[in-house]
Amino acid sequence: MSGVRCSNSAGREFCGKLEHSALLTALTLDIIGIAVRSNFDPTLKPTQLLSDDEVLAQITMFLLAVHETTSGAAVWIFYALARNPTAQLKLREELQGAIDGEGDIGAEELSALPYQDKVCRESLRLFGPVPYVARVSLKDDIIPLSCPIIDPETGGRTIESIAIEAGQMLNVPIDYMLRDKASTDRTRTNRGPASAIVFAVLELKAILFFLICSFDFSLPEPTPEMIRHAQAITLRPMVKGKEDEGFRMDLVVSLL
Repeated sequence: MSGVRCSNSAGREFCGKLEHSALLTALTLDIIGIAVRSNFDPTLKPTQLLSDDEVLAQITMFLLAVHETTSGAAVWIFYALARNPTAQLKLREELQGAIDGEGDIGAEELSALPYQDKVCRESLRLFGPVPYVARVSLKDDIIPLSCPIIDPETGGRTIESIAIEAGQMLNVPIDYMLRDKASTDRTRTNRGPASAIVFAVLELKAILFFLICSFDFSLPEPTPEMIRHAQAITLRPMVKGKEDEGFRMDLVVSLL
């Protein structure tokens, strides 16, 4: 978390060096600019203003959510497409067919492409950039299990629920849940897409549009075996047997 502490410190120093009037003039109306303006904008009511800590927390969340997760998801999508040249070609044909007369494509048209939507969603299901999230229990509770388990350490006792205490840290295994059919079906039925997820998926589709229309992605020979490694809260690629070389994704990228 040293990077978060560093960004918080730098943000405080930056804001402290500017008069509010100058900062208001300098800030643009992008999503981070709006968050910073909400700290002191005189047109807002006191109850609508965000504290310094709230602004810094929002900015840190934007940076982590947009940069880390989207770039990580894109890497795994290119890997999946490199493994399936037929799917990559079909996606490229759909993207190129949607380009207008000026060689561009609008956000609405990009969001409406059915095959690209399927590629993004399936890749996010198989290679979700955030494998788990941590939560803290606010009170003592009992979590029922959908499938009872047999505990060999207690002589084969059947466990149908798990007791948790207030303040206990819980890890929610998103990666496992998305690969489990029953959990995936329940999630699709009970919850709609969150706005942050919609924004991230649109950004991911824009990345795919520019790169898939310009480059071909394939696997090198010999093909290395990739493993998924959870670093902090995001999923990073490593080459099996070369973990000491750090995070990497070996792909052959050719200009079309």
